[in-house]
Amino acid sequence: MNANDTLQKFFDLFGKSDPISILLTKAGRRWESAALPETIKPGLLGRCYPQSRLLAKRHPKKYFYVEGYACHEDYSVPIHHAWCSDRSGRVVDNTWHSPERAVYVGVAFKHSVFDEKLPHFCDWGLLRSPEFLKRVLENPERYIDMDWYRADEPLGTKYTNADKLKSC
Repeated sequence: MNANDTLQKFFDLFGKSDPISILLTKAGRRWESAALPETIKPGLLGRCYPQSRLLAKRHPKKYFYVEGYACHEDYSVPIHHAWCSDRSGRVVDNTWHSPERAVYVGVAFKHSVFDEKLPHFCDWGLLRSPEFLKRVLENPERYIDMDWYRADEPLGTKYTNADKLKSC
């Protein structure tokens, strides 16, 4: 089974029970896999959340922080993961080797999310915090950058109307 099929099977199995998967099934999108740009230094494996946050904070006009699930061909299991995206929707993942061989589904967060006190953020990611996930579901337009959602995405739905997320 390839990475794309593995990730789709994961959402088929857990998309109605795992709160993160519920959010991603309704509001997540697939991101275009790409090799790490030569201008970005590779980071440490297992430190995706702080490394992606730092990259997005250092280059707010170039990159957005994205969180969700990804499946790399080498790992064959979906992993809760963070990465950045450039303005064209291409993945900028400075944690995994060969990110162009992975499938990514996630939500892009507004840069303003970094201004909030988020105790769980540094090591475990935004969506791992039940408090933050509840806030996102209650008020998605405050946290999620809705400009990233397109009608042609095979997973999830176009969310130009953030109120639909509140039904998660």
